[in-house]
Amino acid sequence: MASDDDATRAAGIDVGERMIELAAELGAGAVLVVPGVVGESEPYDEVYDRALNSVRALATVGAEHGVTVCVENVWNDFLLSPMEFAEFVDRASASGPVGAYFDVGNVRRFGHPEQWIRILGDRIERVHVKDYRTDVDTMEAFTYPLEGDVDWPAVEAALHDAGYDGWVTAEVPPYRTAAERMLPRVQSDLSYVFS
Repeated sequence: MASDDDATRAAGIDVGERMIELAAELGAGAVLVVPGVVGESEPYDEVYDRALNSVRALATVGAEHGVTVCVENVWNDFLLSPMEFAEFVDRASASGPVGAYFDVGNVRRFGHPEQWIRILGDRIERVHVKDYRTDVDTMEAFTYPLEGDVDWPAVEAALHDAGYDGWVTAEVPPYRTAAERMLPRVQSDLSYVFS
């Protein structure tokens, strides 16, 4: 949605609009979008402006359908601080319902999730959980809740203080073996964290 190619950007917005329509039909209430990716040939300021315009366009459609457009924080070299993430959501919200799809594990590399939660506050519409091992510091560092360096009691307290009482979705891969054991374990871990 932040491509410098007009056709690619239009296609991304079109997909987002269809996601919103389907979310409305399903009663989901929200869709997840990754607004842009910064790279060597994608300057940050240009990506920011195009992403903001694209999310605003989707927010207008979201308002028509009663669906919130949720921006997720991913490893895309974009919206790298909670202050900037909050400002982006606020600026995009001028056109309709926009919130944060906050991923606890994704921010551990860059800071402390509980601080992000405190700053994002009621902008948080949905939450992904996974853990992150700071001693690995690559994509391989993502792991199951309680197996990394996230301070889960602080995360739970911050979500509580922010008034968040929505869905918490575990974003973890299935076990490579004995896949049937993963779900009960993750449920147990999350019950411990979010007691």
